[in-house]
Amino acid sequence: MKTESYKLLTKYPAGSTREIASLAWPLMITIMSGNLMIFVDRWLLSWYSLEAMNAIAVIAQVLCVFQFAPIALTSISEVFVGRFNGAQDYKQIGKPVWQMLWLALSLAIVYIPLGIFAWPLIPQEFQKEGIPYFQWMMSFSFLMPMIGALAGFYAGRGQVKILSVVALVSNIINGILSAVLLFGIKGFIPSLGTKGAAFGTILAQLFYVGILLFIFLKRENRKLYHTHKWPFHKKLFRECIDIGLPNSVSHSIEFGGWALVTLLVASLGMEYATVNNIAVSIFVLFNFLVEALQKSVIAIASNLIGAEKDGKINKAIRSAAKFQGVLVMITSLPLVFFSSYLIRLFIHDEATLEALLRPTQIAVVFVWLYFSIDGMSWIFAAVLTAAGDTKFIMKTNMVTIFLFCLFPVYLFVYLQKGPYYLPWAISAFYSSVNFSLFCWRYKSNIWRQNLEPV
Repeated sequence: MKTESYKLLTKYPAGSTREIASLAWPLMITIMSGNLMIFVDRWLLSWYSLEAMNAIAVIAQVLCVFQFAPIALTSISEVFVGRFNGAQDYKQIGKPVWQMLWLALSLAIVYIPLGIFAWPLIPQEFQKEGIPYFQWMMSFSFLMPMIGALAGFYAGRGQVKILSVVALVSNIINGILSAVLLFGIKGFIPSLGTKGAAFGTILAQLFYVGILLFIFLKRENRKLYHTHKWPFHKKLFRECIDIGLPNSVSHSIEFGGWALVTLLVASLGMEYATVNNIAVSIFVLFNFLVEALQKSVIAIASNLIGAEKDGKINKAIRSAAKFQGVLVMITSLPLVFFSSYLIRLFIHDEATLEALLRPTQIAVVFVWLYFSIDGMSWIFAAVLTAAGDTKFIMKTNMVTIFLFCLFPVYLFVYLQKGPYYLPWAISAFYSSVNFSLFCWRYKSNIWRQNLEPV
């Protein structure tokens, strides 16, 4: 037993609301900056042209399948780092990070050819503005999984403030470079259009990876955590894959479902595409709150499991639920009561604004409802992930995304041309189904069968 020697992840009691908050706030800044990159790019593109914004919004859903699904796999380094940290087996901490870094780098072998040759995946009406953006972003999509692998080293040990600082600087770089390269500077830099927006994001991501890797390899980290031990470890790699691959498949299926929903809605015309893409952009802007809370719970639960103190996980879940309640109340202000100000950032034509403002406001209310329920779902999913019960998450998402989201959208929106906001009303229902299933799985205690000391 590690009860006597357990080293707390933070200075606050294990599983407490203060511990959740101390980890979540810096992670929120970190993830917010990444989501803000996407939001700022779309906002800038809306000034460039509404057609360009809609094209990139559709393409981004396709790119998500190739970026965020591997991130779900490489980010599993956080679980192993957390378990080793909880067990105070510090010399093992660098190894899972390197296994996932090698995996992320190997994706370049697949992504670069896809970037060059897979542009026919883009619907014809979006190809003019979308092809340059797709080709560059697809070719460098392996950078995001690298960030996920390296971030696990910091998040799994509760050292999340450095992630916030680096992410904020990267976001500033992205905003400046994307604006300059998208619009150009008369007499100095020509306008590169959507390709310029891609260049700005890629350069910011390269900076992000470079700084995290530099700190990871600093002398003190090499000495304590053996971060210089880069060789491939077959057994550890397989363990990472066993837990991380179901998460990755789950995200692939979920993002694939969302991409199909976006394509279906976009095919109905500019009005449907605009309302949906603005709602998606606003969701992306605020989704950092859910992601940060989830990663905080993963870090805490992983450390408790490594220290054989999983009895305190109930306390962590209650604390996380209280924290999510606060977030729901805070986000109701911009998403329910003052959403028109956010919507006006994307629609600059008064006639279009008059026609689409009300349905877009309703869509954003459903975004808030989805966010509220989804946050609770991923608190339970975070514990299941830390415990290695990721196959259940995968199977659940495989069924629910198609049965309770894609199929209803196809039936009631695509075929019957329902209201512009209906896709997000359906999404809120879909999130409630996921919440019920994840909550049941946790309370069943089946996930405890996966627990093994490090």
